[in-house]
Amino acid sequence: MLEEIDLPYKHEVCKPRSKVAKSVHPLGKVPALVVEYHVNNGEGEKTEPFVVVESAAINTFLGDAVRNHTDNTATREQQQQQQQQI
Repeated sequence: MLEEIDLPYKHEVCKPRSKVAKSVHPLGKVPALVVEYHVNNGEGEKTEPFVVVESAAINTFLGDAVRNHTDNTATREQQQQQQQQI
């Protein structure tokens, strides 16, 4: 889907529960999407990672992000709520 919506990405091949997968998600779930948000905390800008797991959740997140590409803060909050329900 990232290619279809023309967003740059880095693909890392790994198996579920591998060291690479566990570095992104504590349970080593695959697939996982790591989104880096640039946040200004008053002391300068820093990058905060946000992890989305499960194929359906990743596609929903990306669809919402493209739809709301000017401000995806609401999308991030929606995704956090959806993942808490899983």
